[in-house]
Amino acid sequence: MPIVDRGTVYRGPANTDHQCATGPVIVVLADGRWLCSLRTTPNKGAGDGLVLLTRSDDEGKSWSEPERVFVAPEIEGRRGDFRSIKMTLLENGCLLTAIKWVDRSDPGRKLFSASDGGVQGGRFFLSRSTDSGDSWSEPRQLPPFEFDESV
Repeated sequence: MPIVDRGTVYRGPANTDHQCATGPVIVVLADGRWLCSLRTTPNKGAGDGLVLLTRSDDEGKSWSEPERVFVAPEIEGRRGDFRSIKMTLLENGCLLTAIKWVDRSDPGRKLFSASDGGVQGGRFFLSRSTDSGDSWSEPRQLPPFEFDESV
């Protein structure tokens, strides 16, 4: 794949809760729109943060202001954060996104397991869009299962 240009999707304003942006995922839609999900935090490695979505309708030359599309719910009375959004384009043109939720109810609890480096206390949700990411279905939680992020 040839590189035809370089640029920046989002540069977080200094000294804000959004100054560090990580984990971008870009998907190109059939109608030419590009979507990018990313996570913003006050600093690299911060546990709390927001997962945002930005759009480009000019092949990545310019991007909309990132917006918070999904708000993490409480699960069994525990506060959590959505940590990442992974998007994929389905054959029928719909977008499917897998959203990782992590338990943030105990501020002293380490986010990563000391034994294997995986995220502790995670759950997954699914949502879909039928209009190029302009709107999304309410995220639905998948049944809990153990997962090992170190593999």
